[in-house]
This record gives sequence, structure tokens and C-alpha cells, in this order.
Amino acid sequence: MIARTVGLAAALALAASAGTVRAQAVPGTGAAPPAAVPATVERARMLMGTVLNARIEAGSEHDGASALAAAFDEVARLEAVMSSWRPDSELSRLNAAGTAPFAPSPDLAAVLDSALAQAAATLGAFDPTIEPLASAWDLRGSGRVPTAAALAEARARTGWERLALDRVAGTARFARDGMG
Repeated sequence: MIARTVGLAAALALAASAGTVRAQAVPGTGAAPPAAVPATVERARMLMGTVLNARIEAGSEHDGASALAAAFDEVARLEAVMSSWRPDSELSRLNAAGTAPFAPSPDLAAVLDSALAQAAATLGAFDPTIEPLASAWDLRGSGRVPTAAALAEARARTGWERLALDRVAGTARFARDGMG
């Protein structure tokens, strides 16, 4: 969820900035440029496990389409970093690293830092390490009620306070393998 929020905010900021293109006079003619026709541009792309729909008001169809393409590309870039759905993402590589020190990119380090701050502020009500519980309940599949033993094992592999982010060394690691 953090990745979706960060990615969407970055993409929308990028798209919004593209809607402010100004026309200039045609050089050498003294004539004003043709008036730009404002356009509402809508696009959709499958990103972050869902369909991302976006709409922008821009100076032209071309400007709007370009802005949305750039915004979607930024979300796709952030998805490659922070998706827990993609086995090739940087976040998935961190999860697989377990107790071994992992050097996160600046983007992932910023999200981990924010996640740990929110976990501390909520006394653990927000916990970025719940993947073992989500798997135990099969939340990405058809769902199931886990056995008591499976639930106990999943709980033993969660806990935000067991995710260490070493800002000096530039590493992140879990206290136990199988966390995430």
C-alpha cells in the first residue's frame, strides 16, 4: 500500500506539471501562435496489481498523452522497486535476503524509513512485515482460514521492530528469515 501511495503521488505530480505548457510567438513573423486547444486526456494501464486510470487537463492532446505516459512510466519504475506482487522487484529481493544485509535503493530505503516511522507512531498497528500473515490467510488467492500452527508460525515471522534499517551502512535486514 505504501508503494502505491508513493508511486501514485509521484506520477500525479509529474502529470500535473505537464499541463502548464505556454505557447510562444512564431519567430520572424510577429504573429501570435495558433491558440492551443485544451484537451482532457485519459489513459489506463495495468500497474501495481490493478488498473491505474488517470485523467489530465493539458494544453493539447499531445501534451496530455506525453504527461500521462511519463506518469505511468514512473509508476512502472516504482513498481519494479516496491511491488510485493512481483518476484523480480527490489522489495521481493529484500524479502528473499532475509537476515543477510541488503542494500536498498534510495527509493526503497525512503519507503522503509517511512514504514518504520508509521509503525512506531501507531505502536505496531501499522506493520510493514505482514506478508507471512497475508500468505497464511491466502489473501491473494481464494482465501483460507489457517490452522493454529500455521497462524503461530506466520506471527513468529512478523513484527516491524524486527526489520532493521541501518542508515549509516545503507542496509536493511530482517531478524529472521521468512519475514517480509
